[in-house]
Amino acid sequence: MQCVFVIAALLAAGGMGHANSQIPDAPVPAPQAAEREGGAGLPQADAEPKTAEDRGKALDQLYGRLAKTSDQAEGTTIRASIRQFWLNSGSATIDLLLERDAQAALGHDPALRHQLLDAASKLSPETAEIWNRRAGLDYGELHFDAAMADLARVLAIDPRHFEAIEALATILRETGRDPLALKAFRRLQAVNPTAPNLQKDIDELTRKVEGQKI
Repeated sequence: MQCVFVIAALLAAGGMGHANSQIPDAPVPAPQAAEREGGAGLPQADAEPKTAEDRGKALDQLYGRLAKTSDQAEGTTIRASIRQFWLNSGSATIDLLLERDAQAALGHDPALRHQLLDAASKLSPETAEIWNRRAGLDYGELHFDAAMADLARVLAIDPRHFEAIEALATILRETGRDPLALKAFRRLQAVNPTAPNLQKDIDELTRKVEGQKI
């Protein structure tokens, strides 16, 4: 229950500050996680600045462009560029742990994944993608409250992590918390307005939560 209060506070705050240290995509219950997107014409991770300040500025610019675009193709490209930034943690140790986690996921070894992600979270609790991956693992095991707690950690670090927002909205809807799910989808709309099927999700929840007024 405390986790739900934290999530409600995060959604109400709607913070849009700079992103912190990020790494690769996680298997969370969000349609975006399955997209295969190209990133031509935008900054790529292999060319990104090394300092945290410059990295934050580059991500801030990309997030700003994503929030303003109404073009589906451009949104796809911007999301791909943001994901490329997430692929570089800045720590060889964390990168290795997450690479091993990806291998364990392919090998369907959740016990090993828990060990790897717990170790990574202790070494680098400020790395949002560790919590994002933990959320995906918890979701797959039907531990919805644990998944939401992990997603809350992601959003406390990076309030514009669109995959975490969408995953949170999905879990909230699946667990019957429709008013909070609607807030989460509306938050996603502010961050990532070209997310696939987003307007359909918002319309359906709006009818359910607020009646026929859309």
